[in-house]
Amino acid sequence: MSEETFVRELGRRAEEVAGAPLDFEAVRGRAVRIRRRRRLGAAVAVVAVVAAVVAPFALAGGPDDSAPDPAPAPRPAPGSSVLHDRVLTRPDGTTVRLDVDNADVLELGVLTDGRVVAALQEPYAIRVYSPDGAVQATYPPAYNTITMSASDNAAAWVGEDLRVRVLTSGTAEPAVLGAIPMPGDDAGSIDAVVDPSHLLVGDHTTTTGVLTPDGITDLAAPEPFRVEDVSPDGGLWAVTFVPTADHEQYGCFGLYDPEAGTITQRACDAAPLGCAPVG
Repeated sequence: MSEETFVRELGRRAEEVAGAPLDFEAVRGRAVRIRRRRRLGAAVAVVAVVAAVVAPFALAGGPDDSAPDPAPAPRPAPGSSVLHDRVLTRPDGTTVRLDVDNADVLELGVLTDGRVVAALQEPYAIRVYSPDGAVQATYPPAYNTITMSASDNAAAWVGEDLRVRVLTSGTAEPAVLGAIPMPGDDAGSIDAVVDPSHLLVGDHTTTTGVLTPDGITDLAAPEPFRVEDVSPDGGLWAVTFVPTADHEQYGCFGLYDPEAGTITQRACDAAPLGCAPVG
């Protein structure tokens, strides 16, 4: 099955489940980023689907219980923020109201300065909210997905002009870096943000280089893989290896030490690995 066929089938099934119209680019933005994220509140899209699926099936408790009970607000996992009914709940229990519907949020991250960065389906945009919930800025993306740094001090995305934007805590506007090398007019992927000045980028399948304000350098790795996550200090990467004949459906997973240039762990019978907030 080709990527385009897979993405369109994913969109069709999403419409059947959630009842929300998704265009091809919105679904592609989700499909290329199906992976674990630390402290992103990436569960926000899941929350929207759960609310759409669970709410109509309230338990019957008597003849007057004709209306479904509202889904309870989910509790944030440690280190994460959750958006529910337009209210963002932070890990410390504080909340802020955002003027955005859950169904329109594909991904969400909270910077250390309190600003909220959201990848939206409607409008198709990257939107930044101030710590008090006011809209601060809206940016047109190539595809509406964001990548947060391990310490949540930066959010990165690919702009409409295919150049990478990095919004760092404490700065008003995102820095503009170069484009990710890709054939034709395709937009590359930001696989991980080691720090605001070092981004791991690739072609949505393999991580191929390190993007900095000075340009891009090839990633010297012993074999092809895609970076799924980095430890808070950047010293260990969780990776997915390119599928082989023996593991052609998903590939294997492992841990990579970038300083030593070696694979430290490998497993072919486990889910994709990720790094805990404490490393």
